[in-house]
Amino acid sequence: MPEALASGELIIGWAEADGLLDPALTWEAFREIARRAYHADNPNLRKAGAAAGHLWRFIREMKPGDLVVVPHSSEFFVAEVSAPATYDRTKVGDDTAYRRGARWLNGAKPISRQLAKSALLSRTKTQGTCADATDLLDDIKECLALAERGAASAPRTSALCRAVRTRVPTSWRPFESPAPSNKWSQSRQSIGNRSPQYLARSSSN
Repeated sequence: MPEALASGELIIGWAEADGLLDPALTWEAFREIARRAYHADNPNLRKAGAAAGHLWRFIREMKPGDLVVVPHSSEFFVAEVSAPATYDRTKVGDDTAYRRGARWLNGAKPISRQLAKSALLSRTKTQGTCADATDLLDDIKECLALAERGAASAPRTSALCRAVRTRVPTSWRPFESPAPSNKWSQSRQSIGNRSPQYLARSSSN
């Protein structure tokens, strides 16, 4: 987190999968780059598809103005995407080459998870690197408002004490299927001016 906060960037892994920024890549070609880099010996496309899915959301689906929730330890940060994805070859060895410019909200200060409602708290436990959290827009904005007002970190509900396994939305298409570009466009239109929200797990940087 220190590097991401200092540089004003969001950072994701899979740095050895070079070439994913090419806008002409189809989903299958995009996934193949991830497969060759990390799962070349695996005949099953499931793992390659999962990795490519996280990267696809980070590179293709996130847009400037979107919000990103970054869980970190017992807290989380919220950032607003400000630039397209980039690839820094000098960071391949650190596995932090894929980046996006971002503006860290709440003064770049962490927000206690105790300020989050149960749905948002549960989503921060998602076992994945980059997931859609558009349905939690209001909860995220409320947490930001509470944090900016300096609200005390007190549990909002007893549900915060329970670890709830995140349910994968049924609208998600399996990662090994073609990229859901059309569905995503329809989803963006259906929420009007409300920017999509994402849940991105932080690395050690």
